[in-house]
Parts: sequence; C-alpha cells; structure tokens
Amino acid sequence: MIMINFPLYWFLPNARFRYFLPAGPFVAIGIAFLFEMYLNKAKENPEIDRFVKGILTFCSVTALIASIGFITAVLFLRAKTSFSFSSSLLILLCSIIFLGIYILYTKHDISLRQMPVWVALTTGLLFITYAHIDEQFDASRENNPRKIAEKISSTLPDDISRIYELGYRRFLSITCYVNKDIIQVEEFSDLKSLKSSEDEVYFLFDTKYLEARESRKKALKEIAWDRVYSEFFEDSRGNIVLGYLKKM
Repeated sequence: MIMINFPLYWFLPNARFRYFLPAGPFVAIGIAFLFEMYLNKAKENPEIDRFVKGILTFCSVTALIASIGFITAVLFLRAKTSFSFSSSLLILLCSIIFLGIYILYTKHDISLRQMPVWVALTTGLLFITYAHIDEQFDASRENNPRKIAEKISSTLPDDISRIYELGYRRFLSITCYVNKDIIQVEEFSDLKSLKSSEDEVYFLFDTKYLEARESRKKALKEIAWDRVYSEFFEDSRGNIVLGYLKKM
C-alpha cells in the first residue's frame, strides 16, 4: 500500500480518489482474515482454488486489455490528440503487459497463498499507470493547473509570502503548485482590513464565484484593486483572477 500510495500523491496532488488509499490497509486486513479462513478449507474444496485463480485471471486480463487498448487508442487518434508516450509511461505499460502475460502463463503453478501478492502487484501497477496517464493528459491542456500556477508564481514579487483566496478551496488543483502560503477568506471586507497591516495584498477569486454572489460582486467594486493576471480555468469556475489591493 505504501508503494502504491506515494507515487499517486506525487503524480496527482489534487486527485480525490487518493483520499481513500489510507483505508487500504484496513481493507487488506479484512480481506486477509477471510483469505486465511478459506485457505485452510481450500484443500477440501477445490472450488475455492478455482475461484481465487479466477480473480487473478480477471485482474490480469483486465490489465492486458486496458494497456493494449490504451496504446492502440492513442496511436489511432494521434492526429486528434497531442498526447505522447513518456519513457516512464512506456515502462509502466510494458510492465503491466509483461506481468499479465506471465501470470496467465504460470497461473496453474502459482500457489493459493501467493495469489494476493500477484493481485496486489497487478492492481497497484494499474493505479500508478492510470495516475501517470491522467497527469500527462492534464499537462497537455491549455489551462492546465500546473501551468496556471507557474504563471501566478512568476507574476508575484519574490518577497510575497502569502496569497488570499476568496472562497473555500476553490483552487486546490492550482494552489497546491504555488510555493506560497494560501490563506482562505470569505468576504472582500476581510481583505480591506488587511491593508493597514500588510504592505502588499494579493488575492485570488473566480468569476463564477462572483456571479452567484451579487453582494460580493458589489463589494469588489468598492475595493481599490488592480487585475494582475487572469486566465480561463474551467466551466464551473470561469476565469481565475489574481488581484492586487491598491494602497490608499
């Protein structure tokens, strides 16, 4: 679980499904309990051995179909997509294909007690490969969060240590790449109170956030500010805007 968990956190710092991974050891303990219980009965009931090997076969065939199908789809749609295979992704895909073929070829020689190791290895490689593919597709987007974060970081002065974000975790996929302290505030009035305590105040908001809150849209007009940077983010957020409070 540790080997699977850490690469996913590195590849996809904003991925939601990664928050389930800490539950993995508890699920594994439950499965291990059931596995040990039936392991002793497997000698008396050959159906148990066939059932567990069927699970291993299913995982291997799924991994093979997914890997070969993905490679075929990318090659077939090459003219319509800017996706390209990185060396690390090719190694992962080849590893899954080789592992699937090896398991299917030797599954009759694999003992029942060794099954969980091969299932965990296959599913783990699939998770990491999926994360890598998702990260590469995300990086090819024009409004890729990492690229937006780089533009925001390059726009900010070096001596700025914090940015204020209007709303609650609306830009997690972006701010996780910004090397600044991100402080969340609810109202524009919170920014007004900061002008007396800080020399420079930079803040982030999105246009959809304002459209749903007319009073806050009006409050923004009452604040003396400059637009430093703006770029389309996504349909549910609209444009992301980096603003700067003017000194009075």
